[in-house]
Amino acid sequence: MHCKMARWAEEYRDLEVYQIVTRIEHDIEELFAHAHQLKPYEQFMRKTIIKGIADGAGEDLLRRLTSHYAPVRDDAWKEYGEHIKGMLEDEPKHAAGGLAFVGKQVALLLENLYVKRQKLMIQVAAECDLWPVNLGLETRQGVQQWALTRKNFADRYIKGLKLNRACRSPTGHAGGAAPMSPITLAAESLYCKLLLLQPTNPGAFVKNTQWARRLRALPSPMTNKNANKWWKIAKIYLEERWETAREEFARLERYLRLELSSKYPYESRIKSRVIDDALKKAFHALAKAEL
Repeated sequence: MHCKMARWAEEYRDLEVYQIVTRIEHDIEELFAHAHQLKPYEQFMRKTIIKGIADGAGEDLLRRLTSHYAPVRDDAWKEYGEHIKGMLEDEPKHAAGGLAFVGKQVALLLENLYVKRQKLMIQVAAECDLWPVNLGLETRQGVQQWALTRKNFADRYIKGLKLNRACRSPTGHAGGAAPMSPITLAAESLYCKLLLLQPTNPGAFVKNTQWARRLRALPSPMTNKNANKWWKIAKIYLEERWETAREEFARLERYLRLELSSKYPYESRIKSRVIDDALKKAFHALAKAEL
């Protein structure tokens, strides 16, 4: 497989590894959001299209939408509706397809690294409890039954990686995805992110800040005994995201039916309800009982 030189492109010349990882992570989360598409998304898309018309992207459509001639106006509104419907149907499909493409590429690159730099990959895999592998389905000739492909390769590959030999912090997703409340899902995602960041070398995926050092010093995994220490670190991260990426909490606010009102007259009350109440309770529920 062709491999370009690291930092060869100018856009990557001054980027550290943690900055590249953060950028990729945000892009993947954006793809997932496009594919997931919550109910308010349709309203957002309508506003986006209307803004595009206002910005001159569709002056002809705008003229026909406001035409005094009813047949022209009706045809224009029909075109407008089909445009929105097409975007709402096509965009999730394209986003999910893009996400699958990226996932396959990542798994393929990891396989290639295992061939080229086996000792390095065994060292990395030892600290992971799960690993991405490309699998497929095919029908065998003369048999109307689907069968997994690359199963034997996956077995040799995972065992060759010596996966999970020194993993101190299992991510807890061995059972696969399952329906759950947005609060529980957010708490699990937060805990998994902290677990993934914790064993990394200083400066690998995050800046070597006091927060990162405190995270690395936490005992793993989280138990009822040390859950408060874990939550203190998690809360710092959540409060930073609240200030810099407030939209990430929008779904939780809708789920909890929180909005500025006589009951919640201040943003700080909403923030406290989301972080200090709902997420804290769900996060603590992930702690393991001491053996």
